Amino acid sequence: MVFGHSYGALFALRLGERIPDVVRALIVGDTSLSAETAAARPTNQESWAMMRDLAGWEGPIQQLTEKLAAFPVPGQDPPVTYGELPDVHLVELREWASSLIQLDPDVTELHAEGWRERFIDAFDFEGILRAISCPVLLLQGEPSQGGIMTDDDVDYAMALLSEAYHVKIEDAGHGLGMDTWEVAPILRAVASFLESL
Repeated sequence: MVFGHSYGALFALRLGERIPDVVRALIVGDTSLSAETAAARPTNQESWAMMRDLAGWEGPIQQLTEKLAAFPVPGQDPPVTYGELPDVHLVELREWASSLIQLDPDVTELHAEGWRERFIDAFDFEGILRAISCPVLLLQGEPSQGGIMTDDDVDYAMALLSEAYHVKIEDAGHGLGMDTWEVAPILRAVASFLESL
């Protein structure tokens, strides 16, 4: 079984297509499932470049946390830093810093270098979805709360996949509740799917 979230879900789908004898089931967490919806998603190259520059940080975590707190949030007018956001706490920035320390900078290149469009153009959504033969669980975040997988994506994938199931995680956006520790709905969906295999 392979579980992929966001862009990781696209790589999970590719594995399901390429090595069907190894991948018994796929869980696809909130990603675009067609070239049209993937191309329509906004991206912030500046933020990704910042993450690339800080990925693999080797200094003290407190110092990285302070850097993140001082970084300007993209698209805010008037300008505001992450540390000034009312719903962001230093402990959350420390958690982000901890993730960046473990992140391979190469993971960010797709966005930081502006290669996303080339990736989308080369990703054969229809062919890959049609080729997958194992059961697939589509986990959709709520689009009104920042979920990326649209209802059209779900309909498109369900029509192409040979065995697909869909669960919308209510009251959760792109992070499917994993980013807010509201994980009961996603754990319930995943556990039910795995028990059915």
